Amino acid sequence: MEHKSNRLLKVCGILMAISGALLLLLGLLALVSPDTFVSPEDDREAWMFTFGMFVVSGAVELVTGILGVKNAAKPEKAGICVGFGILMTVMGVFINFLYVMGGSLNYIYVIVGLVLPVLYLIGAVQNKKLAKS
Repeated sequence: MEHKSNRLLKVCGILMAISGALLLLLGLLALVSPDTFVSPEDDREAWMFTFGMFVVSGAVELVTGILGVKNAAKPEKAGICVGFGILMTVMGVFINFLYVMGGSLNYIYVIVGLVLPVLYLIGAVQNKKLAKS
């Protein structure tokens, strides 16, 4: 039976894929050319850890987004989207926690790192409910 594509999951997937690709590219660029982003008096190891996190979270976000777009019309594949939605939400909470502990809060990442994964997760759960019916 053909199912209608879940718009929420698809739109969030597209936004996450774009965000993940940009984050991945930024992280890779920073790792290849750290002098562009880090001055000599900065803590280089801390910056390298940060850019490494950009690469990891960008890759996971890109994969999550692609899975959301690909499986938006496939309720039987909703389980993997739910799992990646939970992973992205946990990563978002962790990264925002690090921002707060570091003395700054990035509101853009609050939106991209928390709100978007939660909306994605809601769309994935909606799809999962369709699979059960």
